[in-house]
Amino acid sequence: MTEIHENPHQTAREACDRCPARAAFVAVLPAGGELLFCGHHHRAHRERLASHGALVSPLPGRSALHAVGDAA
Repeated sequence: MTEIHENPHQTAREACDRCPARAAFVAVLPAGGELLFCGHHHRAHRERLASHGALVSPLPGRSALHAVGDAA
């Protein structure tokens, strides 16, 4: 059985959709919906997101400069 551990101080809206790191970017998909990314996963997926027409922007209140400098 797989156990799921939730951080009581971090909501789903704050977490990256690819890992448990804090999200810093939101990608709004042209077909609807959105994905949240930490700095690392934003860098890993930004070209593919752009090629599919997603609009990516920093989350309000998050430092885009800090997010871009996240460890890879």
